[in-house]
Amino acid sequence: MGSVEKSIGLVDHTLYGKLRLVRRLSRLLVVALVVVSCGQSGPPSVHKTSEEIPDSADRLWFVKRYVLFDREIHRIEFDIYYKNNSGWLPAPSDRDIKLVVVVPEEQLDLWLSGNMLPTGAGQWQHEVAREIDVSGVTQWAREGAK
Repeated sequence: MGSVEKSIGLVDHTLYGKLRLVRRLSRLLVVALVVVSCGQSGPPSVHKTSEEIPDSADRLWFVKRYVLFDREIHRIEFDIYYKNNSGWLPAPSDRDIKLVVVVPEEQLDLWLSGNMLPTGAGQWQHEVAREIDVSGVTQWAREGAK
């Protein structure tokens, strides 16, 4: 009878070891899923102005990471604040994006159509546009609600 009890004891011990292993693996799996699901999506958080990027091609490349448009631009200046809130507790991203662009005159209607709303001049245009002369501009537009 003693050998039977020993073999049952070994079976119980082996089962207990397997259960512990399964629990450890499930904890690792949960941790791995949490880490993967909390990855950041979208562009990284940033606060940058065009003064920090002297080359116009690099400026345009940078802005296209944060603003979607498919129009020709001759010159661009900007002040972009973007806070990517996709992390542990996902939330809408905070953004304050100011652009001053010089566009071909024949494409001006494309820029002012859609969600663009007329707005008056403000101080921000002069703060953003350090290289582009905006003193003669009489019409400004802002993106409307989406």
